[in-house]
Amino acid sequence: METGTHRGKPAAMPRVLQLPLVLLLSLSLGDFPTPALAQNDCNAADVVVERGEQHSFPNKEVQILKASMTLFVKTESSFEGIIVSVHGIGGIEYTAWFPAEAECFPHDDTWHQLLAFTEIKKENSTINFGFETGSCLRICKRDKTPLGLWHQRLVAHGTSRWRTKFPPSSCATFNLNTISSPPKLPICKEPPAPVSVMTIIIIAIVVLLFVVGLLVVAVRVIEKKNWLWAKSYTSPNNSPAGQTTCAEGNLQ
Repeated sequence: METGTHRGKPAAMPRVLQLPLVLLLSLSLGDFPTPALAQNDCNAADVVVERGEQHSFPNKEVQILKASMTLFVKTESSFEGIIVSVHGIGGIEYTAWFPAEAECFPHDDTWHQLLAFTEIKKENSTINFGFETGSCLRICKRDKTPLGLWHQRLVAHGTSRWRTKFPPSSCATFNLNTISSPPKLPICKEPPAPVSVMTIIIIAIVVLLFVVGLLVVAVRVIEKKNWLWAKSYTSPNNSPAGQTTCAEGNLQ
């Protein structure tokens, strides 16, 4: 009499046992992040600004007389600078342009902590704009000031990477240091004027006219060369009639 022995394929392993084995295999094969992947995480950014582009970072948590925001930035050679701006109570915008400087924005593949701030000085009716990194402090002022602050933003210009929170502890980071304020504040610079659509159209027309002019000159030069060649070919010394006359004279 046959017993219950199964001579075909081995019986399937219960699912309950399969899952722990899969986990053990995956761990033994090294599914943990490698050092290379961990290093790549240091380049992860919340915002990447390309060459010639801009990005605005808003800050709505402001006080009546001052506002500040902290970011982390990596810049490249085509980074242009930042704009720090606020809207005063009443909606008027006040801005300050800080062009890129190697001291403040070195291209060293390090995350640099950046603190942008704005403060109304009631005692002398000015509004101060500035930013601070671990290696520099820049402050400027404007004589016109609002009654209070309502909204702040930072606008990044040009190739750069930005984080809104601290990078991982394994990443190179240059945090803020204590830097003394300058004794005298300069007047804030105006932001660079954006290129309007009309300006782009005018530039395109000028380039088009220049190209058309070059083509006209090239055509005239070619026509003149062709005319000189045709004239030399049809001259009396090279004409077929002159050759026939010479031949007839020789026969006589």
